[in-house]
Amino acid sequence: KPKVADQDPHYVYVVMVDSNPQYTEPISDIHAIYATIKDANNALKGIVNSEYDGAEETNQGCEDDGRIYWSSDDAGEGERVEVYIRVLEVKPPGCEPEREWENGGVDDLGSGEEYGERDSEEGE
Repeated sequence: KPKVADQDPHYVYVVMVDSNPQYTEPISDIHAIYATIKDANNALKGIVNSEYDGAEETNQGCEDDGRIYWSSDDAGEGERVEVYIRVLEVKPPGCEPEREWENGGVDDLGSGEEYGERDSEEGE
């Protein structure tokens, strides 16, 4: 059984939509999380095509690793929008040591064992 440190890092691609409307609070929203850059890029294009087709003062480009991004200084009514992809490393199982609450938490709260892991239920 390989040790945690021996496993190759696994990454996910998080499609983010940051909007800054003129008269309300800015919003940063996770659209979805993808396993590949290709799917994340296609999702980003889909968001822009369907929701921001009338946008003006747009800017788009590509990061060194192939992730695309898009922004507009006026997506309608002065709203500034930025659609981009964040890369996050997925931590492997067992990477966190077992811990106890130190300031009044309930001992069995959040251990994850009584709830069952999501993917372990599929084989039953």
